[in-house]
Amino acid sequence: MQSFQEARPKRLWKCCSRIRVIGNRLLTMTNTPAIPSRRKVGRSIAIEAGKALNKDKTVFLVPLISFLAHLAVLVVVAVLWIIAIPFQDTNPNGTTIVNIALGIVTVITFAFINVGTQATVMSMANEVFEGKNPSIASSYAVTMKHLKPLAGFALLEGTVGLILRALQRSANDNLILKAVASLVSFLAGLAWAVASYFAIAFIIFKGETSIESIKKSTALVKEKWGAALRVNVVVGALVTVAFMITAFGIAGGFALTLQGSGLASNSENNAQLGAGILLLVVAALVFAALLLINSTLMAYVRVALFRYATGQELPGF
Repeated sequence: MQSFQEARPKRLWKCCSRIRVIGNRLLTMTNTPAIPSRRKVGRSIAIEAGKALNKDKTVFLVPLISFLAHLAVLVVVAVLWIIAIPFQDTNPNGTTIVNIALGIVTVITFAFINVGTQATVMSMANEVFEGKNPSIASSYAVTMKHLKPLAGFALLEGTVGLILRALQRSANDNLILKAVASLVSFLAGLAWAVASYFAIAFIIFKGETSIESIKKSTALVKEKWGAALRVNVVVGALVTVAFMITAFGIAGGFALTLQGSGLASNSENNAQLGAGILLLVVAALVFAALLLINSTLMAYVRVALFRYATGQELPGF
């Protein structure tokens, strides 16, 4: 048997080896960048989307053009309805037929405009994330390049919208059936929104067809559901707070305006009336601006999420 003195060097060697291994592991851990927590992932993606949106303000022209396009469609539909008045007067179900036909045309056309707007804004967002200087013309060119699959997706989205509207109106005056129909319509709409969340991104960034984009979008949402939910909750909460503050401003403006107009005319009441009108106008303008910012910001968030979920580089993250 070995004596204690003979075994001592071996024990010291083993102890030194273990210390060296532990030291190497600690050094590796120190040099490795910290992996953000799940909560920080959502917050970081939302912050990067906001930073990217802040780099190019011209992007807000795209939803503004979309708004004008919606107004133009409504004007055309109104003119068509007026032209169809003789047909409505001479046919028992003329009004119903015209309303249904124009309703279908309006919903499908709105879907085309909305999908085209989202694709254009998302194209601009992707260029910003890649360090480029986007332009509205180049982004519209990307949309036109993928016009066929985008049109197919818009047709699907418009059809889903029509089906959901028909489902909501199918219950007539029965309150229970109305409640059930509303619930089913809500769940179906939510399922479609989740399944198609990345569809436009797959079309314009990966060149997928409309059907294939929905399949891949569904798979990607299943894989990155947690991150997508956290980011949308973060952004949605901030936007909701901003909308609530604006709504309070609108309500306060109405109250001051009504109170000032209902009292006897004097300088104090006129000042109150003026303050109410000013508050109402400012709050309404802020509300409209929030609508514009919200739709654009969510498109940037979607692109940031898509880049994160597909392993692409995301600046600052």
